[in-house]
Amino acid sequence: MPVRARTAITAVAEPSVADADVTGDDAVRSQRINRSTLLAQAIATNALAVTGLIFFAVLVLDVNAGIGERRTELIILMIAIASVLSLNIALLRRQFAPLEQLVSTMERIDLSSPGERAEIPTGATEDIAELVDSFNAMIERLEIERREKISASVEAQETERARVARDLHDEANQALTAVILRLEAASQTAPPELASEIDEAKALAGQAMEELLDVVRRLRPTTLDLGLRNALSAQVSDFGDRTGIDAHFVFDGDSRERLGDDRELAVYRVVQEALSNIVQHADASHVDVRLTVGDSIRLEVVDDGVGFDPSAPSKRFGVTGMRERALLVDGSLEIDSMPGEGTELTMELN
Repeated sequence: MPVRARTAITAVAEPSVADADVTGDDAVRSQRINRSTLLAQAIATNALAVTGLIFFAVLVLDVNAGIGERRTELIILMIAIASVLSLNIALLRRQFAPLEQLVSTMERIDLSSPGERAEIPTGATEDIAELVDSFNAMIERLEIERREKISASVEAQETERARVARDLHDEANQALTAVILRLEAASQTAPPELASEIDEAKALAGQAMEELLDVVRRLRPTTLDLGLRNALSAQVSDFGDRTGIDAHFVFDGDSRERLGDDRELAVYRVVQEALSNIVQHADASHVDVRLTVGDSIRLEVVDDGVGFDPSAPSKRFGVTGMRERALLVDGSLEIDSMPGEGTELTMELN
């Protein structure tokens, strides 16, 4: 059975003109960079210096001696050079090892998975320790800035959603109500042959009102006021009714326990986005949504759809936004999927 790929997905944009400029800059930068490592350069420089000094010393001590007479000295010289270089390489490798370890940590750290820090390697010198501390301080600042930007972005989104929902409810909904009342009034005096058309118009207006109210509910989930369990249950049930997909919601834990407005909204929005992805891309026939509330909070959304390859992510899945919502409430989000094997989304909050 093939191994399912587990990864966190990020959006990938198509190359643009700006990307081409960056590529050009990278090419110029590549031409300026010496591809040899700092360790190799140090070893080569020391080797040349040691070899040159030893030969110079031999020549100065006995400039008139022939090569045949100096054969023993040359052998001793070669052994001395090899010994000095071996010791030099060993010492340099030991001194450069903490720096190489720091570089490896720098390449591995991902701001989308906060909390990881570089450790001061054993045997590191004071300047390496200061470099590690400076790097960790920089990562911490970047994580704080990223969190603040995500928070501001999410808050702006929710504010705009609430404003649009309010406008739709107060203006568009009232306008549709007025249309229905006018049609009702017109039906009282209209000729009998127009009665069926008026009734059809009233039905269409009523349907439009229901769809509008459904949009308003999705923009501003007032059901969260009744608790996250009730809100998710209603959301999954409505999803099944609208799409015809067999959808089930399971809750484990104390439904009376409130998780906090930010966490409940994050869980609700992640489920909303996941269900939207399923209906748009998964071609699924069955969906399970499970929320477990205990020492930690665990959300699982599993479908039996076509799946996808997480190693080739696409912006269309909106996973970046879901991950950002999870990070905003000190959580994590993972996607487990492969083509033909469905998809499992897992969100965990500590």
